[in-house]
Amino acid sequence: MRFDDKYKEVHCTYYDEDAHYWHVDAWRTDDPTEAGMTVAVINDFGGVFYADPDAQLCTMVVECIEEKLTEMEAEAVKTQTQPETITITLSESQHPAAFNAKLKDLINTGLEKDEARRVIYGGIEMEILHSPEFGTFLVESESLESANGVVDPYTGMRIVIPED
Repeated sequence: MRFDDKYKEVHCTYYDEDAHYWHVDAWRTDDPTEAGMTVAVINDFGGVFYADPDAQLCTMVVECIEEKLTEMEAEAVKTQTQPETITITLSESQHPAAFNAKLKDLINTGLEKDEARRVIYGGIEMEILHSPEFGTFLVESESLESANGVVDPYTGMRIVIPED
C-alpha cells in the first residue's frame, strides 16, 4: 500500500482546550459512519507529534499539517498585541512648561524653531505602557523606537526596552 492511499480524508479542525493540541484526524474510507482516528497532534508552539508513523509520509496529512501551521502563524501575527497609542496635542498657552520643554528637545535634535512648533501642533504620539514594577504611563513612540530617554515618570529610573 502506498502511504498516499492510506487515508481518504484528513482534517485538522478539532482543538483540545485541555491538552492544548490541534488533532489531525484521518479516515480510511469515504464511509460517513466510519470513526476518524487521530494520526497526529499539533501543540500551541507548532510542534507536531505523530500517533501513526506512516502519517508523516502521507501527502494529505503533511499538507493538512502545513496548512494548520500557516493558519496558526497568521493568527498569532493577527493577535499580537499592538501598542495602544494616543496623540497628545500640547497648547503653548495651556501647557507652557510641557510645550517649551518639547520645543527645546526638538530644537536640540536639529529642527528649526518654526518646524519644531509645527511638529508639536501636529500632535505627539504616545504609547501607553504598563509594567508591574513601574505602573502605567505614557512614553513618546519616537523615544521607544530609539530607546532614547525612556524614563519612568514616578521614579525617574531609565526604562530599558528589550530588543526582540
